[in-house]
Amino acid sequence: MKIAVVGTGYVGLVTGTCFADSGADVTCIDIDEKKVERLRRGEIPIYEPGLEELIERNVKAGRLKFSTNYAEAVPGARCVFICVGTPTRNDGSGAADTQFVEAAAKSMAPHLSDDVVVVVKSTVPVGTNHRVESILRQETGRAVDVASNPEFLKEGAAIDDFTKPDRVVVGVARNEVAKVLQELYSPFLRNGKPFLVMGRESAEATKYVANCLLATKISFINEMANLCERAGADLNDVRRGIGHDQRIG
Repeated sequence: MKIAVVGTGYVGLVTGTCFADSGADVTCIDIDEKKVERLRRGEIPIYEPGLEELIERNVKAGRLKFSTNYAEAVPGARCVFICVGTPTRNDGSGAADTQFVEAAAKSMAPHLSDDVVVVVKSTVPVGTNHRVESILRQETGRAVDVASNPEFLKEGAAIDDFTKPDRVVVGVARNEVAKVLQELYSPFLRNGKPFLVMGRESAEATKYVANCLLATKISFINEMANLCERAGADLNDVRRGIGHDQRIG
């Protein structure tokens, strides 16, 4: 399957490389010409164990390429992944800035194939996939399938997280789109882990709820550590005591 990945940051680079290693024909796109030139020379802008070797192998095999040109990378692609940053806005609201997601949608629009699936992998507020769909309809004059596919990667373990996921979450408006993504992810789901299909808003929310729950767990155990210290209890013993409760883990 031919795919394009917009953005060569942490998520985009890992995503594109792992898909290439599974046999897909992948082109990673970035508007930063110097960054693309460095990637072509084998200079990796991030540190992730095993990533450099994986990129080198797939570039040599011709399955992984880097480009600044949407017209070169997007035509004929069955899936185009948006993996650009969504930094916090500078207006003090704390809201995510989706301008780069929207810019990517506008840039790819003239080059999209009729059967393409545009996949938003960036962490975005609920409703962003619908916004991307509206932009693509306005730019192309036709309906374009847009799917949500949030990432759950840990730095330092991103390749294992991608190739051996706990689950793959996709949000779609049509079941046919889910089938395309399931085919793409099938090499990574041989361990029997679930491929979870839901609405796009639910998939967008899943990413934020997961982040909030993980942050809550960390904050909670830190507070319990303070209480244990005051009470003369050993937090490690307490963690073992509660961890065997299947409701807690």
